Amino acid sequence: MMVRVLPANERDAARVLAAISQQTLDEFEVAGTDPAKAIQNAIARQERMFVSVTGETPLTLFGFADYGGYLSMWTIATKAFFDLGAPGVFCTRRFFRNLDLAKPLIVVTTSPHPDTDRWLRLLGFDLIGGTPERREFRLAC
Repeated sequence: MMVRVLPANERDAARVLAAISQQTLDEFEVAGTDPAKAIQNAIARQERMFVSVTGETPLTLFGFADYGGYLSMWTIATKAFFDLGAPGVFCTRRFFRNLDLAKPLIVVTTSPHPDTDRWLRLLGFDLIGGTPERREFRLAC
């Protein structure tokens, strides 16, 4: 199955939200935020957003918030992303390697799901700090 990463728009965001995974809902609940509101804020801030798809099926919506000295990546995954497994992760990792980021890319996760850290490592991120409840990862160069 071929996975593509494309620039995202509001229609893509709506499609991902309609198919959001329980894992993603759990992480947003722990963080005390609403995924729809997070997307609205990203659109309002004109953050770069991307959607990964296989065929016409959306897998993830992700983007980058600029915090001055670094970029922070946020992700909203669908059930289809977790069902697909490794192919989605490896395609996204190739996409990250081809991005021209002028700043370090950081992910902070509060996900209670044990596979989250493994998925981030497969995407090319290294654990750089935090606590068991709030882990910080940086994209390895």
